[in-house]
Amino acid sequence: EETLKFIEDHNITIPVILDEEGILMYYMGVKAYPTKYIIHDGKEFVAYVEGAFGLVEGYEEFLQYAKDVVKNK
Repeated sequence: EETLKFIEDHNITIPVILDEEGILMYYMGVKAYPTKYIIHDGKEFVAYVEGAFGLVEGYEEFLQYAKDVVKNK
């Protein structure tokens, strides 16, 4: 509930997966929270960013980084 409020309050427009049971966290080897993955073509993980960068501060830079990674794929 707190995460959804944060997303709404900060107008975050990228898809967010809430892994409440930690299944994806375990499977993906997440070491920092939050971790943001860039998924190309809906099926291929091409990059990730650990930590808070890109959520509020640096959000536009993160989106540009994601676009650049996918563009150069």
